Amino acid sequence: GAAVTAPVTKFAKQWRKNKMGMFKNTLLLAQQGNEKAMEKLLNRYDPLLKKCSIIQGHFDEDLYQSLILEFVRAVSAFKIWLSQFSAAATSSFRLIPYRYYLSTVHTGS
Repeated sequence: GAAVTAPVTKFAKQWRKNKMGMFKNTLLLAQQGNEKAMEKLLNRYDPLLKKCSIIQGHFDEDLYQSLILEFVRAVSAFKIWLSQFSAAATSSFRLIPYRYYLSTVHTGS
């Protein structure tokens, strides 16, 4: 019971943390123009892009191509920034939409 659950839970948390770290690294590389990183992200999300390209039971190639372009734009629009809400801000990162990030930036004063 509980004796087995604790190590499994700890393993699951560490696995998720490592997975998120790998995703962040891939995202950063893609944003810096690394083609292999962008290809890795596209491959990961390709099934979703294809699923969203089906209209009334038929695959729409033009829509699929548009979604790929939007995906590439979205990768560029995401920023990884230090969390302002964390006590350990130096080690806490968040993925946020770039538009939200812009709305939180104060100008002037």
